[in-house]
Amino acid sequence: MYTFISSVDKEMFDNFILNSPSGSFFSLSVRKRLKEEDSRFKGHLLGMEDENKNLVAAAMLLYMPNKRIKTGWITYGPVLDFSNKKLLKEFLQNIDKFCRKIKLDVINIEPPFNIRKYDHKLNKLYESTDDITNEFKELGYEYLGTKDLGGNYQLRHTIVMDLSLSEEELYKNLSSSKKQCIVKNDKYYKLRLVEGDERDLKYLLEFRNQLAEQKNFFVEPLSYYETLYKKVNEEHKASIVKLILNVDEAIKNIEADIKEVIKRIPEAKEKDKVNLEAQVESLKKRISDMEAYKENNGSKEEYVIGCGLRVYINDTVINLFGHADKRLANIGATNIRIWLMLLDAKREGYKYNDLYGLPDPFDESCSDNNLRTYKLDFGGCVIENVGAFKKILNKRRYIIFNFLSKINKKINRMKG
Repeated sequence: MYTFISSVDKEMFDNFILNSPSGSFFSLSVRKRLKEEDSRFKGHLLGMEDENKNLVAAAMLLYMPNKRIKTGWITYGPVLDFSNKKLLKEFLQNIDKFCRKIKLDVINIEPPFNIRKYDHKLNKLYESTDDITNEFKELGYEYLGTKDLGGNYQLRHTIVMDLSLSEEELYKNLSSSKKQCIVKNDKYYKLRLVEGDERDLKYLLEFRNQLAEQKNFFVEPLSYYETLYKKVNEEHKASIVKLILNVDEAIKNIEADIKEVIKRIPEAKEKDKVNLEAQVESLKKRISDMEAYKENNGSKEEYVIGCGLRVYINDTVINLFGHADKRLANIGATNIRIWLMLLDAKREGYKYNDLYGLPDPFDESCSDNNLRTYKLDFGGCVIENVGAFKKILNKRRYIIFNFLSKINKKINRMKG
């Protein structure tokens, strides 16, 4: 016998999430608070209690009341024992009733249910023998798991680093290109990771905007990242890290190496001379780039060339946002930032580092294929969740406003 709760106590809700195997940072009530900072959003903490008043299921429902088509989202939820099909079905039925009560037109649900796990070479390590799609389908949900879900849905895959491995094992699993970046950093750049504070979020925004210009995606204002950092730290833990480059030191290290390479040229075989001379030119180009960077960014000893914002939940660190200065792209700063963050999390005693999201690893034609390859090259495990489910609650409104929306888009394209 279960009882539906439409407004679960926040502390009870979070305790349940933190102690659930399928709970994550994205399931916690702080996300509701973050969303409601934007007055367009409203949220509810939903749950189910057993006969002993113990919370046995939880879900965070978010929506925008003033939208024409009112769509409710439950991302990284519901959180419960998915093997208990009776509980799952009852909770979904009650969620449905509640959504109708508050006059939602559509409900989207994305359960944190792991169906497969792969190594970084995409060899299957695990596949669930359980299936929760039937419970959704029986209640009228469309399963979107095999479709391209677009930007409004959470990524179905993520990549997780196992920090119980030794540093040597983590390094061994890196791709050759990642290893080369680390070798060059140790030899030339000596990039350092240091703890930052709220004021350093300006670097995150600056570097994120650089990427947005290239990839054409929306960047939230600085206040969004500031609020996220503050709110998470009120009850959990978030941190900001900066990647520091001493340009003068790096230039000296490269100049010293150029001298060593030049010494080897006269004695080298003819075919090797070409490679050595090309190496010298490449190193000179790196010096030229750093000198230009210094000239364009004010003459000083050290520069922040990367920034990351991460959150912590139980034994896991999640890399929420992280970027490096594109004006020094050729020194591999993004690779070094993530590598140093992995080692930092390992030293702090965390078991896992979630690199947060991965484009479909089996779709080499996807537009984000570079990001896919980039993250796989760190050597972590790929986690695949079941995907998304969608149910139209008010078909008449949904059909009418979808039709009008398509007409408006056509008119706007014609005007453009």
